[in-house]
Amino acid sequence: MTLNFSPEIEESLLSLIIKYPDLMNYISDQVSEEDFYWKPYSTLFSVYFSLYTEGKRIDKITVLDELERRGEILNIYNTEISETEHGIEYIINKEAELENYETYIKIIKDNSTKRKIYYLSNRIKERINNSTTKEIIEYIDKELNDISILSETRNNSITPVTDILEETIQEIEKAKKGNREYLETGLTELDKLIGGFFNEQLVIVAGRQGEGKSALLLTFAMNIATNPLWSKKVGIFSLEMGKKEYTQRIISFFSGIPTLRIRLGKIFDREKEQYKKAIETIRGLGIFFDDSPSLTIPTLRGKIRKMVEMGAKIIFIDQLEQLISSKENENEYIRVDKLTYQLKGLAREFGIPIVVAHQLNRSIEHNEREPKPSDLSQAGEKATDLILIIRHKKEDAVIKSSRIYCVKNRSGALGYVNVKFIGESVKFIDDENPLDDED
Repeated sequence: MTLNFSPEIEESLLSLIIKYPDLMNYISDQVSEEDFYWKPYSTLFSVYFSLYTEGKRIDKITVLDELERRGEILNIYNTEISETEHGIEYIINKEAELENYETYIKIIKDNSTKRKIYYLSNRIKERINNSTTKEIIEYIDKELNDISILSETRNNSITPVTDILEETIQEIEKAKKGNREYLETGLTELDKLIGGFFNEQLVIVAGRQGEGKSALLLTFAMNIATNPLWSKKVGIFSLEMGKKEYTQRIISFFSGIPTLRIRLGKIFDREKEQYKKAIETIRGLGIFFDDSPSLTIPTLRGKIRKMVEMGAKIIFIDQLEQLISSKENENEYIRVDKLTYQLKGLAREFGIPIVVAHQLNRSIEHNEREPKPSDLSQAGEKATDLILIIRHKKEDAVIKSSRIYCVKNRSGALGYVNVKFIGESVKFIDDENPLDDED
């Protein structure tokens, strides 16, 4: 079978975008880079989309600059699509009719969907001799559902403001009556600053290695699960730590007994009562845990769906770098950027907050300035609604004070709050007596 594709059509749409950049306002809602068959054209569309989401002009100079930054420029220029012209110049000089752009979109989407179905049919053949009928049918159902979602255009997302207004008023009335549509973190000053976590938010918690990213995620999760007024069920994905080790951390969190001693079984007589209370507390919590070490976004999506069906109201992922991209040998910057957009899509799809741990650049380690969104390692800041960054002040490698900086907040204020990091019990608490508040 000949795979469905049309380089002529893909070239025409890419040419129209660089000639009429305002088209991206519509095109970006209809197609994605995965819909382009030719790798160089997929890369070009990815560049266009990045420039568009950053509010930058799409033209020859900005496109070349972004390709250079990604290390992709030679791949574009070495594409043999013409005997006389290569790369960007070829695309710019391509003849394409502006009034046909919707036709180009439909053909590209149709070809893309047919290719996905063709690849699926091959995967089904491979499974026939190694899976049960039930497993095959479930697999086909899931894959076709994913293809259907990816293939649909999003025009049905257009909603009259009157409908949205009514839904918004209902949410406000619920909030006034104490029926919260948000989840407080349990850290008092931080909740005053950000209000808590809201549905459909993608939240990044960032810090350098060993600064407590996992501890902060654990703090948020346990505070939400145990709030006496509105405890909620939470889902936790630990891509680096096994279930037993993570559970030991939870026991330490509630008992105050250092994690290391819990692992070694060294619990003093005076601690036995608090150890028992911690165990009983944990037994009554709605926590769903998954420690699969290698997760792709489709697999993660299925697991999140299951957790949501079981009642989870928020998802924590530790950590972003460990998620697996669908493409091999992909530039790390592009990979991480794409993952955050996909996670944001999952937050919107399931209507819940998703909180993800992420690394900071090494450049901030010995820098006294306040952190900023661009300090995230390998990008990830664009799709994110809220970015919280952990910073410690140390003397002789001993933590003297800690802060959580809010460096991006689509829904409110920026700033920082003082907290205390209790490393041996892997948790953060409010700092009621912060040290000198000056930087």
